[in-house]
Amino acid sequence: MSINLEKRVKNVKIQLEKIQFGENIQVAVALDISGSMSSTFQNGTVQDLVERLLAIGINLDRNQKIEVFPFNGNAYTTAPATRRTLENYVEERILDRLSIGGGTKYAPVMQEISNRFKMEHVTRTVEVKQKKRFLSSIFGTKEVEEQKETYTTGDPLVVFFITDGANSDRDQTEALIKKLSNRPVFWQFIGINSPWGGFPFLEKLDDLHGRYIDNANFFNAGDIASIDDNDLYKRILNEMPQWYKKAKELGVIK
Repeated sequence: MSINLEKRVKNVKIQLEKIQFGENIQVAVALDISGSMSSTFQNGTVQDLVERLLAIGINLDRNQKIEVFPFNGNAYTTAPATRRTLENYVEERILDRLSIGGGTKYAPVMQEISNRFKMEHVTRTVEVKQKKRFLSSIFGTKEVEEQKETYTTGDPLVVFFITDGANSDRDQTEALIKKLSNRPVFWQFIGINSPWGGFPFLEKLDDLHGRYIDNANFFNAGDIASIDDNDLYKRILNEMPQWYKKAKELGVIK
């Protein structure tokens, strides 16, 4: 393990202690590889960011790893980042296998992550109540079925969603965020190096109406390489415990 990674693991642990959070959480990273991200890959920012996020995975994930899902207009899979695979991870696991280019869509990679972590697998249980009709017991009873949904999955999941913005599938993305709002998954969107000067859509997702539970947060990191580790970890870990607590209260997390 590199000296930098070891230091970052300790920094994450300190931040988790400050926010009093120590649960087991699976960690995934959705990583934008559209054409506008090319310079961010070339200058080493993405490799460094993977290390910074792996430090979170080492603290939260039982297997001390992060699953990485590159995306542009399509979604891709690659090997997880671990202590063993971290060195030259971006070059060997992404750049040597995939092309940095194309447009940007969020929904395909969100669906891929949902499928991988079995967020769509539902077990339905039925509770039957007996109710007497109002006029007379002559008419007997009727059964009222109330369906309750239980989602079978492993530990809850947090997804660090790295993008420079400008996706072309906003309606589909909003629909998925709403659909997955009663699943044990939290979406932490991190906007970096926007060529367009802002992230209005991601800001909208942060306050999106029509969700069962607030399952997304947005942080505009700008030039993320200029943000020190302590500030980065504070910003991107701040809202997750609030989501976790609410999800436990509502039975989203078992």
